[in-house]
Amino acid sequence: MTVYGCATPDCKRMISSSIVPGGSPIAHANPEQWSLFGFSCGACNAMRCDRCAIRSIGACGCGQSLRIAIRPRPPEDGDASSTAVPASGTDDERAHAFAAMVAAQTGGELVEYSTVDFGRERRDGARTLLLDRAGRREGEQGIALVRLLRSMGLPPGVQVFANTLRNLGDDATHAGRDHVVFVASRDPFEVIRVADVDPVNHGLAAEDVVAQLMRWHERHGVEIVAADTETVVFRFLRMPEDVTELTQEIVEFCPDLEETFEMEPDTLAKSPWVWLWWD
Repeated sequence: MTVYGCATPDCKRMISSSIVPGGSPIAHANPEQWSLFGFSCGACNAMRCDRCAIRSIGACGCGQSLRIAIRPRPPEDGDASSTAVPASGTDDERAHAFAAMVAAQTGGELVEYSTVDFGRERRDGARTLLLDRAGRREGEQGIALVRLLRSMGLPPGVQVFANTLRNLGDDATHAGRDHVVFVASRDPFEVIRVADVDPVNHGLAAEDVVAQLMRWHERHGVEIVAADTETVVFRFLRMPEDVTELTQEIVEFCPDLEETFEMEPDTLAKSPWVWLWWD
């Protein structure tokens, strides 16, 4: 087992890099002293543990972004969990425990609802972490946290996504805060329904968006990190050599991209990330 120390000055945890499937048993048994995950900075080469990476929302002390560098090998049973959240219990219990753990590490406020219609309406059935933006643009902090958590692997039966990227509600609780929603579901496309994505001006409903994303997922793999009334942010996990046809499909499904985000023929060749937006 190779061992690293977390570079955060007030953190004494060690980072375990083990060939044991599922991670070192010693690290599992002593989470206060050990981290199964390590995040490195490409600028200063600092290595930080999972708690410090989550606390900083993936930002290094030098100001650059952290990227996952160490993670456990998949366990032999194939049912991995990224955190100390127990694998036993119901999906809802795991979602609640995971949300509570992330809230404790980030200092955000956890509420027992999610929002739709640009933050104007509350919905039961999910939990939302309200996260201070810390000077970043609306939505950036939430998306950064979701990407960080997904890089570690989510607990079984839990989906996480950034929501309410444009807040038009008058609830003072939400002012200056990003929304990260925790959903108990085995279906990664359930986040579209929870967010109530509604491209009604283009004759589409949430289920139409789910159907299209599922078609892309079958061919290229899709990982959703954000969704709200008018927006879906995701990345393709497998890109075709020629992205021309895929680019055309995206523009036909979301015509506003061509004008608003300048979806050029080589956009996907440069990055697998797609930001669907309907006016």
